[in-house]
Amino acid sequence: MTQLPDLPQNSELLSLLRRWGVPHKPGGCDYEGWELHTHPDLVTRLVDLAPTWPVLATFGVPVIAAKGIAAAVARGTDTLLVRLPEAPTASLARQTLPAPDGSGRGLVLARPMAG
Repeated sequence: MTQLPDLPQNSELLSLLRRWGVPHKPGGCDYEGWELHTHPDLVTRLVDLAPTWPVLATFGVPVIAAKGIAAAVARGTDTLLVRLPEAPTASLARQTLPAPDGSGRGLVLARPMAG
């Protein structure tokens, strides 16, 4: 696997993932040299979103990207961050991270594993 490219559209996300990143330690869950920061089942859900897109191991966080731009990120045990063309209704959005390019198309926090 390769890491998410350092493009302007990814700059804020990469900065955040660098801060979260922990180099792999013996006894931990290795993910391309970093500690995995999500549950393995959530990685599967991430792949199900876009099975033909690459999953990029970025500082221990799996990211799928379209043309090198982050489209979705798996984090924790129940969180997917998904870049959408526009924000969903308030009832669907728990939290929106601002888009690095100011377009209003940021990453929307979702909880796909929540019951």
